[in-house]
Amino acid sequence: MPAPCRSDLSTVRLCSSPRLHSPRDLCQSFARNRHTTWPAYGCQPANLLRARHLSYSAAQPRTWASATTTVAGPTSSSTQELDLVSAPTAVVVGGGPAGQAMALLLAQRGWLVHVYEKGNRFEGGNHAGGVGYGWNVTLSSRAFATLERVNALHLVKQRGVRLLGRVVVQENGQDRYLPRMPDNVSIAVPELANALAQVAMEQFPDRIRHHYGHRCTAVDFATNSAMFVDSTSSADDMQAAASVVVRKSPPADLLVGADGVNSVVRVSMQTKTPLFGFSQEFEQGLGFKAARVTVRDSALAPDRTQVVLRRNADEPLLLADAIYTFTRPYNGSLAACALLPNPDRSYNLIVGGDHAPGLTTAQACRELLEKAFPKLAAMLGDDAHKRMAGAPRGSNRTITCSRFHHERAVLIGDAAHAMLNSLGQGANAALEDCLLLDEALQAHSSVPAALAALTAERKPETDTAAALSKQGIPPRGLGSLLYFLKYRMLLWLSGLLPGVVPQPWQVVIQATCEPYSQVVARRKRENVVVGFILAVLAGAAVAGSAVMSAGGCWGSPWVSTMPAQAQRQWDEVF
Repeated sequence: MPAPCRSDLSTVRLCSSPRLHSPRDLCQSFARNRHTTWPAYGCQPANLLRARHLSYSAAQPRTWASATTTVAGPTSSSTQELDLVSAPTAVVVGGGPAGQAMALLLAQRGWLVHVYEKGNRFEGGNHAGGVGYGWNVTLSSRAFATLERVNALHLVKQRGVRLLGRVVVQENGQDRYLPRMPDNVSIAVPELANALAQVAMEQFPDRIRHHYGHRCTAVDFATNSAMFVDSTSSADDMQAAASVVVRKSPPADLLVGADGVNSVVRVSMQTKTPLFGFSQEFEQGLGFKAARVTVRDSALAPDRTQVVLRRNADEPLLLADAIYTFTRPYNGSLAACALLPNPDRSYNLIVGGDHAPGLTTAQACRELLEKAFPKLAAMLGDDAHKRMAGAPRGSNRTITCSRFHHERAVLIGDAAHAMLNSLGQGANAALEDCLLLDEALQAHSSVPAALAALTAERKPETDTAAALSKQGIPPRGLGSLLYFLKYRMLLWLSGLLPGVVPQPWQVVIQATCEPYSQVVARRKRENVVVGFILAVLAGAAVAGSAVMSAGGCWGSPWVSTMPAQAQRQWDEVF
């Protein structure tokens, strides 16, 4: 048993323990470590820290009983109760996927964690029975490493859908298919957060305490605590201060801001701490609305595990477990839609473009879908338009901060570094943040030092990821054809010549935990390889033309000896 470490109000020294594998190692080998028990970091803080926790418990008894989740667990012994009192305390603002995952990682280390969320558990309205936000995220290797560490991967895969790839639907029926890695999972954001909360309640009923219905209004960095009001408080209530009860979290050794793109923790850092820079950039025409909708049985493929591609415009589109995207000109601009699968045979419908903000009535939704996407409109259930009209409006933006921390408070996920959804990396990067923060806390002797190290390591990578997300938007017109041609060509050649021709960078970013900066370097090498291939093809064409003019026969021996499977793949590419 390591000796207790000294701590005071400004720092909690973390007891030494064997250094863990890096998150990148975990990403490559998480399947082999499912039953690994991880050493606990953290130590018994000084009496002053213990007194702070006791004084909070005595002076501020819990209210809002209906908004605070209490889980009955086994009767604790006096030793267990003392352990909870002496444990370092963390406050997590935001009960989304990143906040829940961070709470689990801290609880594994022996921390007492308070998670505050403005919504209610199982809320979100994106289930088949309700109207509301229907945003799905695509999880890949970066997220899987974190989910495996917190023993939630199996449950998340049960509640999500294994994606087959992406289908770009064309008006002429010549749909384009981009296969993805087979383990990618599509899951609704509330489902993911609730799955992690369920794991927390089952594994750490005493160490993780959920407070739902708490909306954060400010952060007090002097005590490292956050202020909250009841989420049902209206703007008028906020103006009449006497009618609003403000609650304060316990003073924390670590405060985590996981409260999304409109982070109150980040705003508090901007206004209350020196030299904190922040910028955000909205992408024109990339606003969206999203809702969970039902589709008609006739629109579903007999086997949803197989993508069925059409060959002409008259054939019906049959939906499988893939992402389907549609783009059409409409009223002088571009309208875009996407369908993402759910386990219950419903789909999440996302409508983007300049027309999305105006979809406030069922009639407006019906008119847009029937005129711009008639085949899609025919597949949707009768209540789809009403659900879309009632869904909140979202925006696509990138967010960058000059740093992610201040003293013992830190930002993770979209609160620190939002990116566009073109590559499906927002949730993956957020969950990867949790592992990196966990690693930093284990590697450094104090919380401020760990948070400073996290900013130094993580910020360059997330800035690069935001830039990559802009480059991941497929171009339009002829550029779209060239984009997909290059993708399929590299996919085929990398399978034919592994180690010689690189995989497309879009595959690497999904299939590995390779740092985003290395993905950029890979993308540059990829362009060199493509340029070389095009030069070889151009030279072969010139030589072939010369042979044909001399009476030769161009290429038949090579074509005739090409393996049948490779020939089919070659035909799909070209």
